[in-house]
Amino acid sequence: MVLELLSDAFPKGSVLPKNFNEAKKIVKSVGLGYVNIHACENDCVLFRNEFDKDNQCPKCKTSRWKSEKKSPDGKRVHRVPKKVLRYFPIKRRLQRYFASSKTATDMRWHDEQRTKDGLIRCPADAIFWKDFDSKHPLIGNDSRNFRFAATTDGFNPFRTTRSTYSIWPVFLIPYNLPPWMCMKRPNFILSLLIPGPKAPGGDMDVYLEPLVDDLVDMYYHGVKTFDASKSEIFDLRAAILCTIHDFPGLGYTHGCATQGEVACPECHSLTCSLQLKKGRKYCYMGHRRFLSSNHKFRSDEKLFDGKSEHRTAPIPLTGEEIDDLTANLETSFGKDPAARKTSKRKRKEGESPPLYKRRSVWFKLPYWKDLMLRHNFDVMHIEKNVCDNIVNTLLGLEGKSKDNANSRLDIQALGIMGDLHPVEVEEGKLYIPPAQYTLTPEQMKHFLQVLMGVKFPQGFAADIRCYIHVAEKKIFGLKSHDNHIL
Repeated sequence: MVLELLSDAFPKGSVLPKNFNEAKKIVKSVGLGYVNIHACENDCVLFRNEFDKDNQCPKCKTSRWKSEKKSPDGKRVHRVPKKVLRYFPIKRRLQRYFASSKTATDMRWHDEQRTKDGLIRCPADAIFWKDFDSKHPLIGNDSRNFRFAATTDGFNPFRTTRSTYSIWPVFLIPYNLPPWMCMKRPNFILSLLIPGPKAPGGDMDVYLEPLVDDLVDMYYHGVKTFDASKSEIFDLRAAILCTIHDFPGLGYTHGCATQGEVACPECHSLTCSLQLKKGRKYCYMGHRRFLSSNHKFRSDEKLFDGKSEHRTAPIPLTGEEIDDLTANLETSFGKDPAARKTSKRKRKEGESPPLYKRRSVWFKLPYWKDLMLRHNFDVMHIEKNVCDNIVNTLLGLEGKSKDNANSRLDIQALGIMGDLHPVEVEEGKLYIPPAQYTLTPEQMKHFLQVLMGVKFPQGFAADIRCYIHVAEKKIFGLKSHDNHIL
């Protein structure tokens, strides 16, 4: 209807499609489409390959369809799937980068125009890039081959409602492009749109399979591509050099432990952790291990836990070690409703906690175990969490401040920071001594008024005054960039 109206309004000779079907044909011819892949409601499998014709999940036996209606003649059946994964095939999309001589030239910038003086200005300057090229000449011998970073995170598309729906897009970031281009939104490649309503959790690998299968094929065989800048056809290949996640996302995609005793993926079994008796949370210590051997903090007992530190920093596991560690792990995907009622297996006394819960789907890539840097943390999330915790503690917000009765009792139990230990003044009542960072109500008000008066250049930051409530002594609603500026 709208296309017909626009066609009548445009001058004669316009090539605007007449209807929706014609528009779909145009989009299909340039490779801008996507593939709908039905998924099990409980994230057990994708209905593709050998399960393509199945009407129920081969594992949990849940029906594939949400509704099923037959036509009056009984010949046609209209079925609506319960869950659909949207996959945007990457081969045709990567070929389009070389359809223009300008973007095709930009794809070789990291090799032909990058300043090579030993300083790190972009990923191509880093040792992990050079190490990958030397180990995998199929990719390294041609600077046009794609080097990606893969990243994913959940968000609520219905932000204005009270819905808790969580959808997970998977993006590929082309590191071939110059730094001022590769991190711009037009160059982010959306490859997967993982449906909700809940996060896939440990079943993330199920949804990554179509992307990984295409990446494996592009590594070994490539795809014939015309390079407009050189007027030649070459075999275009692609590889994932690293992933970028927040901490929960790391556990979802890599299968490693991100909570509990061994939550640090770099320290692995040498993680120095302690579960607090009152707060019930794990705290992670032993950070002085990463200092130089002659650093003064190593022998300082008063400012830390009452002990000196002589241990060396733990060495992270290599890709080959993780490959061997997870090679025989039995992985069962899916959130089977019957399995939810079963109790978790308890570890035997003396048994060490598992470092990995499953073997990651990324190990299907022939080069994954050789990567020097398989994952990076999303600094944006870390910065926001740290900033929020500091502000909430300074303002003493109940339920959000890290300085509470339980934390003081844990300090007392550990026998450290004696001036902060709670004092029992009456039966059942504790006096919490103020810390050096504790603000009085007047100081809190002054702190917030100072923030209210700060002005930034246009485009530098948002107006944070709308998030500050002086009367209530609260700050809430800050975005990640606001936390960065603050």
